[in-house]
Amino acid sequence: MIKSIGQASFTGGIMITVGKRSSGQFSIYTVLYVGLVGLLVFGSQTASIRSNPEQSRWIYLCIGTFTVIYLIYVSSYFSIPKALIKMDEKNLYLHHRSHQDIIPLIDIIGVNARKTRSRNMTYTFGKLFIETTSKTYFVSSLANCEAVSSDISKRLFDARSSNQTSI
Repeated sequence: MIKSIGQASFTGGIMITVGKRSSGQFSIYTVLYVGLVGLLVFGSQTASIRSNPEQSRWIYLCIGTFTVIYLIYVSSYFSIPKALIKMDEKNLYLHHRSHQDIIPLIDIIGVNARKTRSRNMTYTFGKLFIETTSKTYFVSSLANCEAVSSDISKRLFDARSSNQTSI
């Protein structure tokens, strides 16, 4: 068994990690949180707000509220598994917070990526949509979603072509 590639699956083949959790969203929210709290702290130190304790209480209440919201986001982010998509010779495994979807490669019709966009900026992370004969699955917060989509499509093509040549 090769440790650097992945772990052995139940079918005896090697399971590899195809898609990982993105750190881009976490970085963006951390920068926004630090900037917002910094502005509020800077604003609370001005002379007009220091003289009015009622305004200071509201600013500190806002800082506390933003901190609680940020901590909820951080705990939500770290509850997502690092390896979101794994694959072996027969199945694609989508790992979520509380469950795992196992999709047979034979059932997959198409794989599409959608990058995250915000105010004319396009990021490399986003969502991956996997269309099967019965259902459409998606994985969000995926790093390099377009590269993962093309990698899965290539592996699907290779798996299908090797199955047809062995028949």
